Amino acid sequence: MKSIFCALAVLSLTSTSQVCFADEYTKPMENSQKEAFTPEGILPAGVDSIIVINPYTGESGHARKGTISATLNNVALLNILLSEKVLPNNQKKIQDVTEAIASLIPSLRVLGVFDLFTPEEWLSSEAQPGRVLAAVLYLQKYPQNITAKTKERLVQIQKQTKVKELSESIAKALKEAKQ
Repeated sequence: MKSIFCALAVLSLTSTSQVCFADEYTKPMENSQKEAFTPEGILPAGVDSIIVINPYTGESGHARKGTISATLNNVALLNILLSEKVLPNNQKKIQDVTEAIASLIPSLRVLGVFDLFTPEEWLSSEAQPGRVLAAVLYLQKYPQNITAKTKERLVQIQKQTKVKELSESIAKALKEAKQ
């Protein structure tokens, strides 16, 4: 597995050159980064977004400051909302939070979030329905990443869940995978 620092280093660049360990952990980073990474070094004050390169796939795209933090907070909020008794007011909140996560999926992909923590790892979080739903949203957007093992896990979750939004999202992801 490549280093998590590779993903962080990429955020510090404004060009499109990829920074990674060439041979796992054994070779130095191309930009000779030898200092600890800081938020300011990754994204200086006044810069809200940059083009990043996924250190695992080489895919590039736009990412805004706060993408990962917003996702983590939305997952935590969904964990609460999906675990509570379903109230009419909660339905709207669940929909809004789900849409917010879905809008961040392309940025999360180019940041390498679903490479560092695979969809299978996200799907194994039975006590965190928000995390599972985030992975399902990713798989809806990128159905080519649904492996036989992932499909099997999705079907298992769909059979066991009592969360309507999760079951419906899984059905949509599985339908996308067939097309």
